[in-house]
Amino acid sequence: METKMIPYQVYLSPDIHKKLKEAAGDRKASGIVRDAINAYFGNTDAISAGYNSAIGDVIDIIAKDKLVSGLTINSNQVDMQLINKILKLKRKENGKKKRGA
Repeated sequence: METKMIPYQVYLSPDIHKKLKEAAGDRKASGIVRDAINAYFGNTDAISAGYNSAIGDVIDIIAKDKLVSGLTINSNQVDMQLINKILKLKRKENGKKKRGA
């Protein structure tokens, strides 16, 4: 199924336009703007997948950190407390927060 794209013109200040072109690099700047708008309205699986991937990376960093894994406060393992809290930040593929994750 092909998605129909509708053109939409946006006016930017010169400084924002320059930053957008620099950030885009080899990629088209319109893709960055489109991704930002999709992320704002929460209707892109690509943004949610990237977000969840970053959450997974953070959890891996905590799990592999020997200092954090050995830290206990009031009989609570700090690494597990952090991981459980971070897991609650995961999103469903439609951009909404996962419930009870």
